[in-house]
Amino acid sequence: MLEKLDRKRVSGFLKAQGQKIVNGMGEEILLAGWGLGNWLLCEGYMWLAFDNHAFDRPRNIEETVRDIAGSVYAEHFWKEFRKRYITREDILRMAALGYNSVRIPINWRILMEDEPGELIFKEDGFHLLEDCVNWCEEADVYAILDMHGAPGGQTGDNIDDSRDNLPRLLTDQDYWDKGIALWEELARRYKGRWIVGAYDLLNEPIRTARYDYPDIDYAFPALIRFYEEAVAAIRKIDPEHLLSIEGHHWATDPAVFFKKYDDNMLIHFHRYGCPPDISAFQTFAALREKFDELGGTTMSGTRRYIRLRSALT
Repeated sequence: MLEKLDRKRVSGFLKAQGQKIVNGMGEEILLAGWGLGNWLLCEGYMWLAFDNHAFDRPRNIEETVRDIAGSVYAEHFWKEFRKRYITREDILRMAALGYNSVRIPINWRILMEDEPGELIFKEDGFHLLEDCVNWCEEADVYAILDMHGAPGGQTGDNIDDSRDNLPRLLTDQDYWDKGIALWEELARRYKGRWIVGAYDLLNEPIRTARYDYPDIDYAFPALIRFYEEAVAAIRKIDPEHLLSIEGHHWATDPAVFFKKYDDNMLIHFHRYGCPPDISAFQTFAALREKFDELGGTTMSGTRRYIRLRSALT
């Protein structure tokens, strides 16, 4: 597949056009890339800490490092970790291998202070993100900004850095306001940068119920409202970037796509524990056909060590 990709098509803002994603010249482009997991949002299983709740999410990992080594070393460790874990050479190597996109999972606490009632942005965090976007620009690789851990958490699990396994973004007004403000700030900073291929508004919102975690499907109506408000806020600042919308239940349930949220959006879904054949995609392929009439398109995902993205055509 990769040898067939024409990386010269990394040019201009990505747009949804019928059932395709096209570049700034109107040419169809198939996106294949890496997910930069564990860099700006650490996940315990990536540290092989599968059953260790003290090391399962960023805030717990950070606390554990501090408890073991002290605050001075912890500050030094995280600065060095983020400087070394993903580098310019990594992005250039991905481009050399034929990939044309990277998805950058972001923890909101990298970019904002977790301070109740206040909006305080952290420039050192934005510098990390800006460096990566610049490397992508140098390498001709689209950067997908992925809100993997939104303020308060949108999933209610370790992957979003939620404090108590509840999606506080969707239930707490202060976190809600921070979530909207953060996307407004990202839109302000990147509204003219076409190398940013898409804004992925929320990663895998609203997990499924589990025996040890409560059912949180009550937050589904709030998820719809958040998408509506976030899209409106972004579009007041940035009319051009492609928006990536994910359904609930680990981005596997299509229920949120009962309508089009924007004229330039894609349907983003994930699949776990199933064969990577057409049967895994039929539900969303059918939804793609329906959205064609409304101007949407689709983006598929299979989570492995490498995360591939493409429009189904």
